[in-house]
Amino acid sequence: MARIFDFTNERGNAITLEIRPAAAPDELTYVLTGPTSTTEHTLTELEAGKLVVHLQVALRCRAAWCKLATPLTARARELGYGLAVHGSLLRDIDLVACPWTDAAVPARELAMALQATAAEHNNGVAEERDHVGAANPDYFHQGCPGAKPHGRLVWSFHLGGGPYIDLSVMPRQVEEPEGR
Repeated sequence: MARIFDFTNERGNAITLEIRPAAAPDELTYVLTGPTSTTEHTLTELEAGKLVVHLQVALRCRAAWCKLATPLTARARELGYGLAVHGSLLRDIDLVACPWTDAAVPARELAMALQATAAEHNNGVAEERDHVGAANPDYFHQGCPGAKPHGRLVWSFHLGGGPYIDLSVMPRQVEEPEGR
């Protein structure tokens, strides 16, 4: 039996997703119909399950960013930084903070303030973790100095249930151009 889901995309267009059994017993066919085209694909149940998990993570990331965008950008601005999304919001929330004023605080101070702000607006959850899930190792706590190009420092804050913030902070000082 087919299942049909109707929704609206970010442009306001009506989209229909139909999921139905395929010819093989362990396969599903999905048909995505938009205002100008229709796409049909067949997946195994395992592939469909993986797709569902990826879509759920993407939805959680976007929902988390919608909830956190205003408080995080406001806090960054208070501390002298501009904050922008630089990723797809499919797996995580990739943010880049650039010093914007002469009063920009040190990178670690900004990162800890953004972590506290995220926790405040996320039921108290914004845990600092490294790439293997270890909590607060010293190297990670300092922003992984030397690990990224151009002196960029990085922190990750896990928000619980899949989404996490991957924060990159650009250095406050830049080299003077030659000839000055």
